[in-house]
Amino acid sequence: MAGALFALVASGCGTATTEPAGPASQAASEFALDSSVSPEPTPKSTSATGSETEPVNLDSSKLFADNCAVCHGAQGEGQAGWQQRNPDGSFRAPAHDSTGHTWHHPDGLLFSTVSEGGRDIPDLGVTSGMPAFGETLSPAQIVAVIDYLRTLWGPQERDFQAEVTANSGDRFP
Repeated sequence: MAGALFALVASGCGTATTEPAGPASQAASEFALDSSVSPEPTPKSTSATGSETEPVNLDSSKLFADNCAVCHGAQGEGQAGWQQRNPDGSFRAPAHDSTGHTWHHPDGLLFSTVSEGGRDIPDLGVTSGMPAFGETLSPAQIVAVIDYLRTLWGPQERDFQAEVTANSGDRFP
């Protein structure tokens, strides 16, 4: 059961639920037909010397809007039919609100899914189109995005997810 639930969390973009608003939305729409297409995450900042620096943006709602909403929806509602598989066997981008299941997973699993993506999750036999954001978002930004997801859950889901995390020992790195 955990594998099936994780399959939905780690899924990638499928068919958008709203009208495409720009290139990133178009990429999300195209993903349903071609899993090699994924939206481009917001890049890390660069210092005056040209070296990469850690981003300073920890505005969780903006991070979600800029990096996640193109696939998961502006309100975390997921894509239409997110429980269904795409033609390539991957799942569509799931809901991250109370109607979804993200809250069934411990913090560490959520963190690694955002950081490493979900193209192939061998332990669970899941293929996903979720792109990796570990090269784009700092660890603190990934935690901020996950904290934002919690705002989309009700109190019972937040309590359940906290218990799952505590019992599993799978916490943020």
